[in-house]
Amino acid sequence: MKVVLVVIYSLAAATASAQAPTTQTPPVEPGPARPAEPAPVTSAVAEPSATAPDSSTSATIAPDVEADSVAAAGAVEQPSSDSTSAPVVAAESNQTDPDAPVPTGGLPAMRGVSWDFELELGVGFAVQGDLDDELLGRARGGVLFIQEPFFLSVGVTGEVGGLAGYGVGLQGDLIHLWGGYTFQVGAEYAEGGAWIVHAGLGYAILSAEWQHDFDTDADALFFKLRIPIGIVFYGMSHQ
Repeated sequence: MKVVLVVIYSLAAATASAQAPTTQTPPVEPGPARPAEPAPVTSAVAEPSATAPDSSTSATIAPDVEADSVAAAGAVEQPSSDSTSAPVVAAESNQTDPDAPVPTGGLPAMRGVSWDFELELGVGFAVQGDLDDELLGRARGGVLFIQEPFFLSVGVTGEVGGLAGYGVGLQGDLIHLWGGYTFQVGAEYAEGGAWIVHAGLGYAILSAEWQHDFDTDADALFFKLRIPIGIVFYGMSHQ
């Protein structure tokens, strides 16, 4: 019985396949050969997505933000032009005029006229001729003219010792206060009618004096200590 059914099923399938229309695919004619197109080169840099931020934009914005922050920091740290200009003006105001007189310890220069008195004590020896008195004492009183740095004293002198023995005369004394140099010149009318002249150079309160006697043609050299009382008094009263 099974064999009969198998045979019947086989015949039915063969009949159905014979009745179904058959479609034939037309043969494809080969066309002319076309050169192969090169594959498109894709960039290694991936295109940014719609949601991802643009890296070029962020790279451009970042330096701007950093530049703004640096500029703000520089504005805080750097001093203003007003603060820097003040020391420059102060430095320029402290510069002194090269033609201005040299200051004397910050005090104004002394100018004027005053009285003068000076004492001189010395010891000497004969250079030519005889010298009876090797000691010398002289006092001078007069007028003091002050034009700093120069002090000029002119006055009447009285002296004992030296070539004059005893005598009166006149003397001029020029002092350079800043350098300390002194120059003296004078003449005395000595006992016996002789005229004695003298000239001296010194520094501060020390000086050397040369004397000459016109009657005896004698010469002597003295080393003196000067005590300028008038100049000291004037300087102390005008500090």
